Amino acid sequence: MPALTRAGWFLCDVKEWGIREAKDSGAIAVALKFLTKGEWGTTDAGPGWVETPQSDVFGDFYVIKKDGEPNPTGLEQLTKAGIWRADKGFEGFNEPIWDGAEAVIQVEADTYGGKTRYKAAWIYGSEHIPGTGGIANRASAERLAELNAKMGARLRAIAPKTTTVAAAAPPAAAAAPAQPPLVSEWMSTGGVAVDEVPF
Repeated sequence: MPALTRAGWFLCDVKEWGIREAKDSGAIAVALKFLTKGEWGTTDAGPGWVETPQSDVFGDFYVIKKDGEPNPTGLEQLTKAGIWRADKGFEGFNEPIWDGAEAVIQVEADTYGGKTRYKAAWIYGSEHIPGTGGIANRASAERLAELNAKMGARLRAIAPKTTTVAAAAPPAAAAAPAQPPLVSEWMSTGGVAVDEVPF
């Protein structure tokens, strides 16, 4: 398959996995190969997965940092995506990946040595909806309704009152510029402007 050539959110099959060790630093990553099958975009029903031509994408998700300490962010992402299995650890990557393994990835541009490649920077479970990953423990719609029923009236009572801002009136038409006095009027007043004539 051709390599992916753009950034974005993609629904993918996880095709291969393995462990990669950085020779210089000693950092350890779970290396994954993905095959895209959908891109987050606009459908007739609103935001959703749009089928796209398949492309290969690779990503390295570090579980051990260069200082030898675990990387909690990488482990959390891989665990939530169902890739890292704590009961198996590194040895789980000796086994072939299971059929039907899916993930949602966020792809970003990676420029090195003057060349730009697109790599998976973040990984989520296949049920992830792009744009909702920034808040941990987000309350469900059902819980929001419960909270509103329980405390909504109390909060509305103390919240600052909002007012609807009326649409601004269109600007008044500019007045026509004043016409200069006729030469005959000006001459008859001895050179004094018509509106300044004292009679």
